[in-house]
Order: sequence, then C-alpha cells, then structure tokens
Amino acid sequence: MSADEDAAADAVLSDVEEEDDPIPIAIPSPSQELEQERALRQAAEDSKSELQDKFLRLKSLAHEAIKKRDECSKQRDQGAKEKEEALEANVKIAEELNQTKKLHDEAVKVRDGLLSEMENSRHMLVSGIEKISGKVSSFKNFAAAGLPRSQKYSGFPAVAYGVIKRTNEIVEELVRQIDATAKSRNEAREQIEQRNYAIAIEVSQLEATIDRLREELEKKSSSVERLEKAVADNNGKLLEVERQLLSEKIQMEEKEAAS
Repeated sequence: MSADEDAAADAVLSDVEEEDDPIPIAIPSPSQELEQERALRQAAEDSKSELQDKFLRLKSLAHEAIKKRDECSKQRDQGAKEKEEALEANVKIAEELNQTKKLHDEAVKVRDGLLSEMENSRHMLVSGIEKISGKVSSFKNFAAAGLPRSQKYSGFPAVAYGVIKRTNEIVEELVRQIDATAKSRNEAREQIEQRNYAIAIEVSQLEATIDRLREELEKKSSSVERLEKAVADNNGKLLEVERQLLSEKIQMEEKEAAS
C-alpha cells in the first residue's frame, strides 16, 4: 500500500473512533426515559450496525488497498523488470543491427566481387570462343551470326549457353571434317593400293619383257659376233686377193716394161 492509501485508511479509522465517543444524555421523566432508552438502544443498535457496516467496508477497503498496493508494487517491480529487459533487448537488438549491417556490407562486397568475376568470366568465355571460332573459320564461319541465344536464359547463363552451343557446333563440324578426311584418306589409300597393284603388274610385265629382250640381245650379240668374225675372215681373204692381184699387176707391168 502507498503512503496516500495509508493516510486515507487512517482518516477513515479516525472517523469511526470519533463516532464511538459517548453522547451526553439529559435525564428525562421515567416514560420519557424509557422511550429515550428505547430510542437510544435502537439508535445504538443502528449505530452499531452502521459502524459494523462501515468497519466491514473499511476493512474491505483496507484489504483492497493492501491488495492494490501489493499489485502496484508487483506491477512496479514487473515494470522495472520489463524496462530492464527492454533495455537489454534494445542493446541486443542494436548489436544485432550492427552485426546485420556488417553482414550486409560483407554480402554487398561479396556480391560486387562475384559480379566482377562473372563479368571477367563472361569476357573470357566470349573472347575465347571467338578465337576458337577464328581458328576453325577455314571449315565454317561460326562468328558471322554471333553467339547462339535462348529465350530461357539471360545474363551470364545466356553467355554460358551461347558458348556451350557454339562449342558443340564447332565439335560437330570438326567431327564431320574428321570423318570426311578419314573417308577421303581411306579412298586415297584404296586408290593407292589399286595403283600399286597395277604398278606391280606393270613392273612384272616389264621385267618379263626385259628378260625376253635380254635373251634376244644375247642371241643378237652372238649373231653379230659371228657376222663380225665372218666379215673379218672375208676382209682377210679380200686383202690376200688384193695382194695377189697387186703382185700380179706389178709383174705384168715389169714384163711390159722389159719388152
């Protein structure tokens, strides 16, 4: 109970105590005395009943005041406790806000770093695939139409899709070129094998012809040797005949000169 409530309760009790003070009574006649006594008794009973009622009300008020005092004290303590808890909660919330702001700043920094890395990666992917496209431009001009696009993607995923799609196109074209080259190589190998077989047949035929010509040459050489020997023999005989004729001619001229 507060000081004001205690003062109010003391004032009520003081009023009750003042009402208990004796009332001066004049001495009347016997009948009047009886009547007055009856009236006084009735008044006393009424006063007692009223006092009891007042006392009960006062007691009830006192209990109510005590109860309210206890409740107020309890509420005050509860309010102080809640205030302290609220202050602690405010401090904690302030710390959490600072931590949240710090985390937010770090997240923004990380996001900016990721965006920068994504932009660098996008540039590397685009420039890399363009260089690769330039190296295979002799097969097909992939760079003319730009990177392939898809309505499903945007931003960095769209670039990644275009690079993957372009890489797939280049690989498919290279596979086709490799298959065509392998087919041409196989056809060329088959033609070379056929040509080698034909050349082998021609060489075999030439070797047979050379052997035949060698045999004929040997035969011709033998005939030439016989002819040369015969010519040499004939030349020797012819020289012998010419010597004989020359000798006879000289003898005849000498005979003619002597005669």
